[in-house]
Amino acid sequence: MKTFIFKILLFGSIPIVLSGCGNRPKSAGQATETTTSPAMPADSAGISQPVNDNDNDFFTDAVNGGLMEVELGQYASEHAVDPRVKNFGKMMVNDHSAANQELKTIAAAKNKSLPNATVDPKHISMLTDLQKEKGADFDKKYIKSMVEDHEKDTEAFRKYAQNGNDAELKAFAAKTLPVLEMHLDSAKKIKDALK
Repeated sequence: MKTFIFKILLFGSIPIVLSGCGNRPKSAGQATETTTSPAMPADSAGISQPVNDNDNDFFTDAVNGGLMEVELGQYASEHAVDPRVKNFGKMMVNDHSAANQELKTIAAAKNKSLPNATVDPKHISMLTDLQKEKGADFDKKYIKSMVEDHEKDTEAFRKYAQNGNDAELKAFAAKTLPVLEMHLDSAKKIKDALK
């Protein structure tokens, strides 16, 4: 009789244990059919769609661009001859360091690793080219590159703030866009003054 009760308890508990196995929390990057997130929207049947590459591209570009802005800003604040360019470089360091920190926080909350801890090869090439210039030539080339870069950035951030899938990244883009627009406006004014 004891053996019979033991078998009932043992085999009767297997379905309960097995049903619980499907409900344990998933690790980052592991999706279920019933769980959705802003980066993984559900279709009308409730099945998760693949992660949107646009979200990852925006995140990676924002991190890489932010790191580059800090490096170039640091260099400009030390090597520019025009005080406006030096101050612009300092502003780049301060504002983009803050944005980079916010991206780190977003990444940590999503268990997502940052793509790089340093400037990526594309931006290293840009930095190397600028470091070859000296004096007023550096100032002009740096500010020209900042105008071009911030024109691209404001467009990318505006587009993502309107059409991105990830709620936190959309909020980041919307919050950062006015800062980038202010950078662009400042860079254009300095560029005009350096002619």
